[in-house]
Amino acid sequence: MRFKSTIFLTILLISLGFYLYMVELPREQKKRAIQFKAGKLYNFQLHEVSRVTLNGPKGDIELEYFPEHPRTPWRIFHPIETIANQSAAQELGLTLMNLSFDRLVEAKPTELKDFGLDPPQYRVLITLNQTNTEILEIGDENLTGSDVYVRLGEGTSLYLVPASIKQLLNKDLIQWRQREIFPFSSEDILEIRISSDRGVLKLIKQEDEWMMESQPSKKEGGLPLKVRGDRGEIANLLGSVVNFRGDDFIDFKKNQWKENFETPLIKLTLKVSKLEIEASFHKDGLNPDLVYVVTNDFDPIFQIAYSDLRSMDQAFKTYRDRRLVSLEYPDQIETVRIERSQGEYTLNKKEGQWWLEKKGTREKVTSPNEVSRLLTDIYHMQLKTFKDDLSPDSATAGLNDPTLQIQISDKEGESLGKIDFGRQKNQVVFGKSTGQPQPFQVSATLLKQIPDAQVFLAEIPLHSEKVEGELP
Repeated sequence: MRFKSTIFLTILLISLGFYLYMVELPREQKKRAIQFKAGKLYNFQLHEVSRVTLNGPKGDIELEYFPEHPRTPWRIFHPIETIANQSAAQELGLTLMNLSFDRLVEAKPTELKDFGLDPPQYRVLITLNQTNTEILEIGDENLTGSDVYVRLGEGTSLYLVPASIKQLLNKDLIQWRQREIFPFSSEDILEIRISSDRGVLKLIKQEDEWMMESQPSKKEGGLPLKVRGDRGEIANLLGSVVNFRGDDFIDFKKNQWKENFETPLIKLTLKVSKLEIEASFHKDGLNPDLVYVVTNDFDPIFQIAYSDLRSMDQAFKTYRDRRLVSLEYPDQIETVRIERSQGEYTLNKKEGQWWLEKKGTREKVTSPNEVSRLLTDIYHMQLKTFKDDLSPDSATAGLNDPTLQIQISDKEGESLGKIDFGRQKNQVVFGKSTGQPQPFQVSATLLKQIPDAQVFLAEIPLHSEKVEGELP
């Protein structure tokens, strides 16, 4: 019986060896031949990658890849566990997948030291589907510096590949890890809440507009407000927030560090889709130029420069819209009515032509550039100073009996806004508008931008059309 078992095992081993020699080995050789013909060193897809281990002069790094994760598929597993720099890790994965050789140097190199491969300067292990492993060893550059010598592990052939692979690997831990404190696009942010010794400021996105709500402290001064936000200033704030990057990181004994932190300088809450992301910014009393950012228990404590925080420590009025009327572009305006003590007139656009209506008469505008200039000036009108503590009915403002009124409408006759200007005091004029219902002040020079009616009829051609009498 024992003899028969031995014979059976022998036959089984011979059959297995025959299968490997006649089927699997030719298949693998054919597969490699196709790769070499195409110039590619490897034959895998990125989704097959499970882990990439890097050994180099700046230390060992182990990256893990979770392709099903929508936002942060790349993680660092060693020397710490944290989120990886997604763009750097993705570039590495794609580069390895598509790595091509320029030339086969020799099939069996014997003097590896001549090529910087004994030992290699960099060694990369690519784990595929949690089981299979591909190897890449990288040595010196060639004489031109355009390529580097590589091999695919012990006993394999030597190849020349672009030197950019070496530059790609020449990163330390800080460069491989995620430095962004808030790793998403500014367009994804729907709400910003900033709490500090200035009070509480909330910025809320509503379609294409931002609304601003504030509860100012005594330091900030002013009244609680719910007004329109300044899109430009808020865009600058969002840009600063998404560009916050850690200069250094605290990964261990984080609770001990937190015990030394002072009361938060600022607390920041961001609403991104249905998520709320919170962060607090602290000083430790020892390093006046540094700020520590605490987000959640998984993330490290980020260290940033104190100067980076100034973008969020702004007076609330910075984010308040100063436009007198809210328009997308000047050409929205197709009717302008100007009323003041010297008289009144209306500009109307009909079938692409502007007409001036005044005292029951209508005349074709002969200086359309002056109309365009007026529309642009109205579009860009901004206040100089908010006067929220002043009543619109105050005699100081003189808005109950305005000296100048501007009313604008679109082509359907729908109102786009109204601006009232009241009393002038020194070099400023009080005003209010549909966009700014509380009193404000503008520079007195702004009123000089509103021309008299005759400006639009300058340079009248010899055969100009003029229609007088009652308007139909």
